[in-house]
Amino acid sequence: MDNFIEQYWVDDNTIDCLSELANNCNGSGLLQPGKIGVDGQVDTALKNCYEVNISQVPPQVCGDQFISYGLDDYKGHLMDSIQKYSHKYMSDLPMCPTGAPKIQWYPPGGAYFAEHFDNGMEHDHRQIAFITYLTDHEEGGETTFVHQNYKVKPQKGKTIFFPAGFTHKHKSEPIDARKGEHRVIITGWFQFFTALDETRPHR
Repeated sequence: MDNFIEQYWVDDNTIDCLSELANNCNGSGLLQPGKIGVDGQVDTALKNCYEVNISQVPPQVCGDQFISYGLDDYKGHLMDSIQKYSHKYMSDLPMCPTGAPKIQWYPPGGAYFAEHFDNGMEHDHRQIAFITYLTDHEEGGETTFVHQNYKVKPQKGKTIFFPAGFTHKHKSEPIDARKGEHRVIITGWFQFFTALDETRPHR
């Protein structure tokens, strides 16, 4: 049976651009403790990461031509991937982003420990979620889908798309802190396109 989790790949040059952007955000102090819940609480026992919405990154950090071109290519990758996903599962329904994606930087031993799904409460417009991995890890760092009993290995350049609802409750696995490895991803969501949306759909 299909688990509705699809994998797509970002080219190496684009991934290098995104990795540089993430490193710049970290070096510039833009990453803030990851929040959870309606109230935006910080609880590292449930989610231990630092994050920033790409739309909040100032021009001096992401305005470099190398990074700028990389972001444009990445947007193209996402739109091409959601088109393929919609064609396979959703009868080519037009989709658009729910806003800019987030960079999430997990420290050694950190993870999104809590099982969760992405379209609850105030986020009920989210239909499809995606994760792009910016780092490789031999052990740990997987995204675990609870109901599917399925783990996605983090591989640099891999993007996964999956339904944002309760059927795809998930969490991330920690990496042994003794390894000193940071897990870095970009994550975001797509919603159904309507006439009120300013973002052009995939077709």
